[in-house]
Amino acid sequence: MSMYTRCSSCRTYFRVTVQQLQACNGQVRCGRCATVFDAFASLTARTPGKSEDPPPLSPERPAWEKPVPAQPGAFAVARASEMAVPAAMPARGRIEMLTLPEDLFDLNAGIRKWRGPVWAWFAGVCLLGLLALAQLLFFFRAQVAMAYPGLRPALVALCGPLSCEVPLPRFPESLFIESSDLQVIDPSRPQEVLLVATVRNRAEYLQAFPTLELTLTNTMDHEIAKKQFAPKDYLTAPHSEARGFAPGTEVAVRLVLNTRDLRAAGYRLYLPN
Repeated sequence: MSMYTRCSSCRTYFRVTVQQLQACNGQVRCGRCATVFDAFASLTARTPGKSEDPPPLSPERPAWEKPVPAQPGAFAVARASEMAVPAAMPARGRIEMLTLPEDLFDLNAGIRKWRGPVWAWFAGVCLLGLLALAQLLFFFRAQVAMAYPGLRPALVALCGPLSCEVPLPRFPESLFIESSDLQVIDPSRPQEVLLVATVRNRAEYLQAFPTLELTLTNTMDHEIAKKQFAPKDYLTAPHSEARGFAPGTEVAVRLVLNTRDLRAAGYRLYLPN
């Protein structure tokens, strides 16, 4: 059912429906003078022009006309159609009436929001999720490889083009020197000695091979020299360092050293943190 309301400023009439006004809580903007007014205040069912200005409806609105709650600040926009009235203001005594079409009844003051197809939104969400997962794998690649050893080859392959590495974890507290010995190889060349040792990984995880620290001492057990040996110095098999120190395994260390004129009387072998 069409009803009529009147702008409180320029006194222009508009044809509306109760459903339209309920949707915006009665707040409309005049398409002629842009004044926002309460359409319920001058709402009438009588056609303007057949008599004097019709009186507005009673302020006590029937229950079926009670507006539903709307978002704060929401209002409707009343705009003239392409066959609208002239731009000049109506003369005194002349009643001008505009229709408020459904497609122009916009609660956001004519602002149109683009809503793409569902598949585009879904694809965008999936892409963002994959990017977030890739970032997590990049920054926590060492932890992921430790928790899921089977993923290490894949992570290493992915790091290749990015010039990054997947470092092996280190648990020095779980590494133990099971045995060690420092012997002179030939009494005629006392400066040449052989260091042998066995290091065991008692951790439950794959980890990096340790660095060994050898300290030479004199007869008073005072330090006279110290040197550290990286895994590449004592590992004999190629690529052993990249594969890592497997849990529950041991590695044999065998190093030939030249102590020159240090005249070492003893030694200490450590696994520095």
